[in-house]
Amino acid sequence: MPTGFMIGLTQNTMTDLEDLGLLEPFWTFARHSASAITASGKTVELGYANTTWRWAYIPESTWNNFFGFVNRDIYIRTKADDGQFHVFRAIMAIPEQPMRHEYRHKLEVEVRFNLLERIT
Repeated sequence: MPTGFMIGLTQNTMTDLEDLGLLEPFWTFARHSASAITASGKTVELGYANTTWRWAYIPESTWNNFFGFVNRDIYIRTKADDGQFHVFRAIMAIPEQPMRHEYRHKLEVEVRFNLLERIT
């Protein structure tokens, strides 16, 4: 059954994660990347939205295919803070720390999508 989460180099070539051999990710979504307190004491939200997808493990062969999206201008379909799916233009990044490997799988995989720009 399709996950509803999608990724692609263009909006027209987005593919469901299931078709890439991935399960539905655990996800988080933030409307803004930072906040600040103004001189008047108000909190203001700053920066672009971002989302993170996490898996307990994925096969290395699947990761190798997925890795082609890193540091590229891509499109994703993900759930936002309203719990609904939306399409965004984004840049995918991976954490700096090395991932653990076991039996041809990468463990505790996390990817982050920055500079989200919602496509209407």
